[in-house]
This record gives sequence, C-alpha cells and structure tokens, in this order.
Amino acid sequence: MVHPIRRLLLLLLLILILLPAPKAMALHENPVPFRLGHMDASGTSLHHRSSLYLNGEWQFYWQQLLSPSSFNDRTTAFQWVQVPHVWKSNETAPSNEGYATYRMTMTLHPDDVSTLKGIYIHGIASAYYLWVNGELLLENGVVGMDQTSMSPKHYSRVAVFQPKQQELEIVIQVSNFVQRKGGIWEKIELGEADSILFAREKSMTLQTFISSGLFLIGLYHLALYWFRKRDKIAFYMAICSLLFSIRTMLLGDNILVRLLPQLDWELMVKVEYLSPYLSIPLFMLFVRELYPKETTAWVTRITLLVGFVFCATVLVFPARVFTYTMSAFQIYTALVLTYIVGVFIVAAYRRREHARLQCSVILLMIAGVTNDMLYHNHVITSIDFSPLGIYIYLFAQTLIIAFRYSQFQYKVERMSEELKDWNAKLEERIRERTHELEASHTELRIAYDQLNRMEESRRSLIANISHELKTPMTTIQGYIKAMIDGIVPMNDSKPLQMVYGKVLFVGRLVQDLFELSKLESNQIKFAFTTVPVKEFLDSVLMQFQLDIRSKGYEFELFRDERLTHENPNVIIDQDRILQVMTNLLYNAVKFTPEGGSITVRASRTAQSELLIEVKDTGVGMEEDVIPHVFERFYKGARHKPLNRDGTGLGLSIVKEIVTQHGGQVGVTSRLQEGSTFYFTLPLRDEREELSDVIG
Repeated sequence: MVHPIRRLLLLLLLILILLPAPKAMALHENPVPFRLGHMDASGTSLHHRSSLYLNGEWQFYWQQLLSPSSFNDRTTAFQWVQVPHVWKSNETAPSNEGYATYRMTMTLHPDDVSTLKGIYIHGIASAYYLWVNGELLLENGVVGMDQTSMSPKHYSRVAVFQPKQQELEIVIQVSNFVQRKGGIWEKIELGEADSILFAREKSMTLQTFISSGLFLIGLYHLALYWFRKRDKIAFYMAICSLLFSIRTMLLGDNILVRLLPQLDWELMVKVEYLSPYLSIPLFMLFVRELYPKETTAWVTRITLLVGFVFCATVLVFPARVFTYTMSAFQIYTALVLTYIVGVFIVAAYRRREHARLQCSVILLMIAGVTNDMLYHNHVITSIDFSPLGIYIYLFAQTLIIAFRYSQFQYKVERMSEELKDWNAKLEERIRERTHELEASHTELRIAYDQLNRMEESRRSLIANISHELKTPMTTIQGYIKAMIDGIVPMNDSKPLQMVYGKVLFVGRLVQDLFELSKLESNQIKFAFTTVPVKEFLDSVLMQFQLDIRSKGYEFELFRDERLTHENPNVIIDQDRILQVMTNLLYNAVKFTPEGGSITVRASRTAQSELLIEVKDTGVGMEEDVIPHVFERFYKGARHKPLNRDGTGLGLSIVKEIVTQHGGQVGVTSRLQEGSTFYFTLPLRDEREELSDVIG
C-alpha cells in the first residue's frame, strides 16, 4: 500500500509537471512568421488563439533613445537582435550598462482591427517606455542616458489598446545603469485583451498561491519552534520558508512591488538577493540538524562562511555591484546542493527516517533550481520552476513533520492507554493493600483501645481496691488487735461475727471489681442468643416475684400491648441481662422501706427498642446525685440505704453490660418519692447478625 505522504507527493509532482506544460510548449511555438523586424499575423485572427509571443528579430538601436516619430527618417542605422536577450550576450550590445531602442512591426488580421488588444511585458531591465502606433502606453521607471537621469523600476505590466489599422508599430526604449542585466530579457506577449489579462491573473494567482503557501508553512514551523525551542529543524524551516516566500513575491509579476509600489527599488533588489543568499546556509543548517551523522562539520562551517560573505556583499554594496555576485552564488548553490544530495543518499543507504523521501523531493527542488539557473542565464527557454519546486519540498517537509508528530501522538496515546491500564491495576492493588492496611489498622486500633481499657481498668481496680479495702481491713485489724490485747474477750461472738461480715464484704467487693474490670476491658465474652421478649419477661417474673414479695414488698410486671401482640425478639446474653435485672431490683429493695412497691414495666419505643423500667417507692435521691449514680464507688449526698450489703459497684456493672448489648441506661428520681432505673435493648429479627447488636 502506498504511504499517504508519498501518494500526496506524487500528486504534487504531477501538478508540477502538468501545470506549466502549456506555457512551456507555447514558448517553442512559432506559428506566425517573424523575421527582420516584421511579424505577419494577417492569416490568423487573435480571436482563435490565446496570444502571440513577439519572439524574433527586432531592430536594435544601441545607445540611442528614439521616439516613434524618429523612424520617419529611414536613414537611422540599426542592428538586428533576437528578443528576448540580455545585453552583453552578443556583439550588438557590448555592455550591460547603457540605453537602447527596440522596434518591430506587424500585420494584424482584418478581424483584429478596432478590437481591444493587450501587450503583456513579462520582464525588461530596468526601466522602459512602450509605444504602439506612436501612442505611449507604458512607463516603467524613468529612462535615461546615465545613472543619475534614470530611475529603475521592474515588474510585469499589461497595456490595453485598440488598433485602428492592420499595421502595428511597437517601439520600446530601455535603459540600465543599476544592475548586471539589461535589455528585454523576458518574452513579450500580445493577444486579445481578455486573454492577456487572464494570463496575467493566472500567473499572479499561481505566484500568490505559492508565496502565501510558503508564508503559511513558515508561520506554522515558527509556531512549532515557539512552543518547543529545542526543535531547531522547525526554526530553520520557518526562516527558509519565509525567505523563499518573499523572494517568490519579487519574481515574475513582482507581487510585492504591486502591493507596495512606494518601496525603494534598491531595497527591493537587496531583499530579492538576500533571500537566497540567506536561505542556502540556513538550509545547510537544516540538513545538519536533520542528519548530523551524515553531515561533515567543516563543510557546514565553510557553507556558512561563504554565505555570510555573499550576504555582507549585498548589505554593503549597491545593486550595480552586488548583482554581479549572482553567477558566483549559483556555482556555490550548485556545490552545496550537490553535497546535500550526497548527504541524503548516504542517509537513505543507512536507512535513516524518511531519508528516501527526502532524496525524492530534494531532487525535485534541485531540478527546479537548475532550470531557473539555466533559464535566467539564457541557456534554455523555460519559465521559473524553482518557487514551485521549493514549495513542494517545504510542503513535503511539513507533511513529514506532521506525520512524525502524528506518530509521536499515536505512541503517546498508546503509552497513555498502557499507562492507564497499569494505573488501573496499580489502583486495584493499592485499594487491596489499603484495605488490608485499614483492616490491620482497625485491628491494631481495637487492640490498642482494648489495651488502654485494660490498663485503665487495672489502674482503676488497684486504686479502688486500695481505697475500698482500707476501711474494712482497718476494722478487722482493730478487732483482732483488741482480742490480742485482751480488750475484747476471745469467746465474744459479736466481734467475730463483725470480722466475718467484713471478710465476706471484702470477698464480694473483690469479685465485683474483677468483674467490672473485665467488662470494661472487653475480656468477658457474651453468649448472645435470640430470645422472644415474652419468654424473657416470663423468666424475670418467675425468678424474682416470689423472692421480692417474701421480703415484704409489692412486686408487679407490666407489659406493653404492642409487645404482647407482636412478641418481637431480642438478641441478648440472657444470664447477663438477668444479672442487670438482679442488680436493679435488689438496688431498689435496698433503698425502699419494707412494705413499699417495686414495679417492672416493659414497652416498645418508637426507635424499635425494648425499654425496661424498674420503679420503686424508696427514698429517692437529690438532683445533683443523679448524673453520678452509675460511677463506681460514687459517694455523693444520696440517702443511706436501708441495708448495707452493697459494694457500690452494681450500677456500674449494669451500665457496662447494657452498653455491650448496644443499649443505654438511665435514671429519674425525686427525693422521698422513689426512683426509676431503666435500660434499653435493640429489638432484632432472627435473621439479623449478632454483630449488629454489639456494633
């Protein structure tokens, strides 16, 4: 399959070959006889052909400026010259500087009389006047007999006129004292006015297309260099493109002069010469940057040095001096381009990137440059090919760079996709690892919290044991010391019973402390089971009703109708919750006078919780005591219990057990009106996990 870039270049090559073909062939056509200063076009009307080229033998009057009226005297001496030609190219014009008059006549077809005709002057160096049948049609600059009296001007012109007879006389005055070339060195075209104007428009359109294309290519590469300063290839290509664009506008129809007619002729010629003089060294730097291993450093330095000399000559000297350097520059250009072709051939042999394509397009450009060298030196008859050849080469470079960038972009996209896949895999591994670390961190945090609780529980246990054992141990020591000292008789049972009671209290105290410490440090494992609320309440009623009533108290258990009707489940460690009920009920007994009442009420809250309340008619408590009743060993202003069997840890144990079940405890009380202790347990369905209860 043909590469897209090569396919496009083949199309451009075809355009290069076919576009100028009609013009090139027209240069060699000579359908109308033109000899000894006369062209006989009476046999064919200009309506049937696009134009006639006035190429042939003209009368030539060297060092004479003759007006049409001067030719009424037929005795004026003249010579025959072949037009187009350049002065000093034959013996008729021995110098490139001077002035002369050209004259020819022609016979038109009768149909061409009284119709608009046009004359297209492609190039006359470097000032001229044009007459047709004695009428001055064109003035390009000021024709003079020396350098001070003439004013140069050089760009293509079209003159439109209407012949009133078949015979035409064309007279042209030319002067040149400012540059190396003088005379009518390009073709003169005559034809129907519409055809001539169209020919000029077509030529200017092509020239504008090429120059604007080169200018845009230059701006494009300049932008590339602006965004990536390391890309010197883009910089060299940008400057070369802009220089060639300017030079193209100064060739042929000289579009730049048409756009800016007020520009100084000397300045325009300097720009015209500086463009190629700068371009060749820059192009050498471009090749050096493109294939550094195939380019010799000393050749590059010599190329730059010679190019600098040519540029300095243009800047320092006037046009009548520096224009003579063109021949030497053409030799220099031929040598440099030959070397560059060798570099590309070596690069292609070494299979450097796009080297074969570079060889193809550089040969096109060199063919165009060689054609123009031979054409402007009047070795061959042709037209300007170099602008189009250079345009194709630079356009090809743009395509190569664009292709390179697209390949780079493709690689970046592919690498991005691969990187995206790797990132996805890496993110997945990071998530897994993070999950593992979070799990480990959670376990460590739980273990750390548990250790903290165990440590705090240990310290609190030691402190509490030390504090709470101090009083009973002191009492026991006092009685024993009194017995030893004989103060209390050894056979007296009352002190011994007192000591025995204190020992039992200490035992219960130590047991409660150890249990509370284990609860706080999560060392006690709960055996959670799903228990219907009705079954749990029946067990409470059965276990405590007889015992509490036997102690002289009224005891009642009330159930919410919703609980009776729905009978939901509760997930609990039944032994521990019974321990909670035991502590609450006997705590109520402790603070309630005999004959009082103790009531248990079970209900369902709006938050789907089981609420159990233990209400007594005891002594109650003050408001400032209520927030502290669940603290261990709290000794507030609460009224003394009616019996002294408690250790002061029961309510703390209740709070820890309920908290481990996911519930809450609380109390409401009024002094001398009794207290209501309550706790909640989450109601759960049998399908729910036990972990939800303790979570």
